[in-house]
Amino acid sequence: VPLVHSKNNVDEDAFIIVPKNSVPRGLRAKAPKDVYGPGDIEKINLKPEVCRNLLRCSLCEFSSKVRRNLIKHLNLHKLKEKQLHEGKIQEIKMAVVGPVNPPVVDTNNDEDANYSRMKSLLCGDEEDEQNRAPMTEAELAQMPRFVAENLRYACGEKDCKYITIDDVMLQYHIQALHSNLKEYHCPHCNGKEVPFNEVSFHLRCHGDLLFKCGFCLFYHWQKRTAEKHAAEKHPDKKLFVRNVRQEEEEGKNSGMKKVKKKKETNTNPASKVETANLMRYEPFKCGICDVSTETQAEMENHCKESHEISHQYKCAFCQLSSSSKSELEVHCSRAHPRYSVTVLKLHYV
Repeated sequence: VPLVHSKNNVDEDAFIIVPKNSVPRGLRAKAPKDVYGPGDIEKINLKPEVCRNLLRCSLCEFSSKVRRNLIKHLNLHKLKEKQLHEGKIQEIKMAVVGPVNPPVVDTNNDEDANYSRMKSLLCGDEEDEQNRAPMTEAELAQMPRFVAENLRYACGEKDCKYITIDDVMLQYHIQALHSNLKEYHCPHCNGKEVPFNEVSFHLRCHGDLLFKCGFCLFYHWQKRTAEKHAAEKHPDKKLFVRNVRQEEEEGKNSGMKKVKKKKETNTNPASKVETANLMRYEPFKCGICDVSTETQAEMENHCKESHEISHQYKCAFCQLSSSSKSELEVHCSRAHPRYSVTVLKLHYV
């Protein structure tokens, strides 16, 4: 960090070496006010409700992009200060970490699946969520399955092994050798009867593109045709078309993950412990080393034991430390007027 911000020539000017996580990266540009105290609630902008940058509390480490969250937090500060003044509490303790969504669950069949995504409470969205759930195996079984192009155009007559390159050659074959047939028996759909004028369309649906209406059994190999059907036949619903091939692939991958996970669980008893460790949320970070903890108390104990520091902030130019950042900023400007104000943050969220 340069001693003077305007003098940053590495070869000629003076610098101080500090832990990489203890100071913000670069100088803060002039930006709208983002730090507020209990007396500044009326100064918080009414819009937007969700800001691009974090809004911070001036009394503690709490921060949030949601305007209402900060207002509730500052009002809680006011309440705690009043209770302290009245003698109802001996110490003000405030949560500095907001609620965090649980880790995402891989499949919908797990016990914790309901917690892996946020559900909308808007009218009509519940039905929409049900329709957008992954297709079941029974639904996928009703769709034409994918067949490689070199095997797709096959004759469906019993004991006939004829395979060709397109539907035109296939229909010539049927007219020449199986003229008694009234309908095409698809060998890929367990002998499903298909009128000859629909053979071309049906076999194209066995290709690598297949889209299904999200509200009925209509399907087509062209997405725009499926979307047109959904818009015309279901005008009172949100336009929704399923990509059948993509859902088939995702179903296969999730099935393989289940089998692999089951094998790992059976063969490695310690895997459950490792999974539990991966799901731990440790928001409190040390500014000197890479240690992180779940609670602020654990981080304070770490700083005392490992770094022999009992406060959160420290002056970069002397040994003075404090739990108040603003106090140290005033100290730096008065005690070290020649240098830029630099306060080290020894632990943070």
